[in-house]
Amino acid sequence: GISFYYRQPVMQVLGGPIWNTLVLMGSSMGVAVVLGVLGGMFLGWRRGSKGEKWGVVVALLLRSIPIFWLGILLLMIFTYWLRLFPTGGIRTSGYEAISLWSVYCSWDFLHHLAVPFATALLYYVADPLLIMRTSMLEIKGEDFLEMAKAKGLKDYQVMKHCVRNAILPVITFVAVWSGFAFGGQVLLETVFSWPGMGREIVQAVIRHDYPVAQAAFFFMSFIVVFMNFIVDLLYGYLDPRIVYR
Repeated sequence: GISFYYRQPVMQVLGGPIWNTLVLMGSSMGVAVVLGVLGGMFLGWRRGSKGEKWGVVVALLLRSIPIFWLGILLLMIFTYWLRLFPTGGIRTSGYEAISLWSVYCSWDFLHHLAVPFATALLYYVADPLLIMRTSMLEIKGEDFLEMAKAKGLKDYQVMKHCVRNAILPVITFVAVWSGFAFGGQVLLETVFSWPGMGREIVQAVIRHDYPVAQAAFFFMSFIVVFMNFIVDLLYGYLDPRIVYR
C-alpha cells in the first residue's frame, strides 16, 4: 500500500531500512553463530577445565548485559575517549552514494559499521555458545561415541561426530532468532542512530502509519518461515536419520 506519512509506496519506504538492517544484523549474527558454535564446541568438549569455567562466566555476563548499555559503553570507549569511530549513522554527513555498491562497500560505511557490529556480535554470541555447550554435554554420553572410541578413532574424529549431532539445536534456535533480529534491534539502532527496520517500525507506530507497520511485520514473519524451511532442509543433510520423501 501507500504510506500515510511519506505518501510513497511502502516498499520504497522500507527498501533502505531493510538493507541497512540486513547488512548490520546479517553480518554480526553470522559471525556470532560461527564463533558461538566453535566456542560452545570447545567448552563442551573440555568440561571441567579452567577455560570452560571462565568461558561460561564470560558468556553469561555478555548475555546478561543490556544491549543498549553495551552499545553506550563501546561508544564511550572508542568514540568519545579514543575518538576512533563516529558516533552513529551509516555515513558521514555530505557523503553521496551513487549506487548500492558505493553505499555498503565503502570505507566510510565500514567505519560507521564497526562499533554497532561489535556490539551486536558481543551480545548475540552468547546464545549459540551456551546452547552448543549444553548440547555437546548431552551428546557426549551417547553410546555411538563410546563405540567410536572403542573402534580406535582419534579424539578429533570423535569430536566431529559429536559436533554434527550437537549442532542441530543451534540451527533450530537460529531460525527463530533471525526473524526477531532481522526485524530490527530497536535499542541497538536507536543508540547508534542506525536507519534500519527497528527504528522504522517504532516511527510507524508513533505516526500511526499502519501500511508501513504491517509490511514490516509481514517481512519479519516471512524471514521466520523462510529460515525454518532452510533449517528443515539442513536437518536432512546433517542428520542421516531424517529422510524427506
